Amino acid sequence: MSGISWTRCIGEDEKCYVSESDFWVEIVAFARFLRGLEKTEIVFIIGERGILQLPILPGQICDVTMTFAVNVAQFFLQQPNDPTFSQLNELHTQLNIFYRNWPNYPIVTVPMHANETQYCAVYMGNTFVRGATVGYIVESDEMMVRLIDLGGYISHPRSTLRKLCEEAFHLPGQAIASQLAYVKPLTVHFDPRGEAVIKELCIGKRIKARCLGYTLDSSQALVELYVTFPDQKIERLDMFLRQNNFAAPSEMVAYSPTVPALFFQNRV
Repeated sequence: MSGISWTRCIGEDEKCYVSESDFWVEIVAFARFLRGLEKTEIVFIIGERGILQLPILPGQICDVTMTFAVNVAQFFLQQPNDPTFSQLNELHTQLNIFYRNWPNYPIVTVPMHANETQYCAVYMGNTFVRGATVGYIVESDEMMVRLIDLGGYISHPRSTLRKLCEEAFHLPGQAIASQLAYVKPLTVHFDPRGEAVIKELCIGKRIKARCLGYTLDSSQALVELYVTFPDQKIERLDMFLRQNNFAAPSEMVAYSPTVPALFFQNRV
């Protein structure tokens, strides 16, 4: 996404730059939540993608797992039935071997400009995973990192992030940034009750998705989700949210029915 426009947000007295996509505004709010700060200096960055993301093919219904939700309508999905997904555990094993002496490997650098994305190895509990820097928190020397295969964002000390080895670039990214079609917040934010539904029925669960295409502004997969309720009834998620006043109906966002070039193309 080179050539993207940038704008000030949140407050005039804050040094916080994000893209004009609402998705990145949500990340700013999430960053502030992580830090527990009213004001913090965050520079958000979007750069050329050296690791192509695995797409959800438009027009098909497939099994997905929601790994992380930014809000009711924006989240990350994995495709557990895709042939490349089975290689993820092996990749993590290779990363653990490669970085067993991780202090000796180069640290990611302080970003010099807004288009700079660095791919890195991130230690998560007991394993190394792939990440891509999307922001820099100046005052604490921390990076905001998108987890390429797991989905979601974390704030991590820059000193603990290591540049990603070349061998780890071959596997397409497994967590696809996605947007739920047909819904918008009733007010400024989505109803917390809707977020509770997402947490109960979607996070970590295998559900069905149909991809309509990819949004023109942010190249997110625009999807319908079909979830199974405790009574075994299967319902389209956006319809449930609207019927229960957890979300408002939304006009269809501009999208393309084809997979963008920045995605892994071998299976398209």
